[in-house]
Amino acid sequence: SGLRKPWMPLLATEKVTAQKDDGSNINLPTPVPSPEGINLLDQLLVYDHETRLTAREAMMHPFFDDVRDIVADEVQSRWAIEQSNRSRNF
Repeated sequence: SGLRKPWMPLLATEKVTAQKDDGSNINLPTPVPSPEGINLLDQLLVYDHETRLTAREAMMHPFFDDVRDIVADEVQSRWAIEQSNRSRNF
């Protein structure tokens, strides 16, 4: 039908129970996504693939701004280590 169903009511609002290291339980508030996280989810939870974000577009979303450079540096570092190990094996 092309109509979107509201998904925001699906976010839990009750507390969740977690177990502490000593075995006792603690009630914690359910985490609520940031406005950027909600915006990203809203753009991903689209049935029409022509409208929905692609994986590449999703990765460029402002939600990932804080970690994008950190992850890129980590990937580059691991790649360099792997290349160094390969060259030693030949």
